[in-house]
Amino acid sequence: IRQHGDLFSIEDTNSLNHTYVNQVMLKEGENAPLENGTAIRLADEEFLFLTEKDERNVIWEREKKKKT
Repeated sequence: IRQHGDLFSIEDTNSLNHTYVNQVMLKEGENAPLENGTAIRLADEEFLFLTEKDERNVIWEREKKKKT
């Protein structure tokens, strides 16, 4: 994960188990922008990318979707 000013991105650097962003596999060397609520999977570990200022809103929205 890299930060460029206020923007963030993630790059697959030839990982053995691949990098997934919102369930889409990145190709080797491919970059993907990260925004609040972006789902990231590295091997069998899943993460949710959150920025500090909107963390509560994103978590609330995800929980709301799970209940419907």
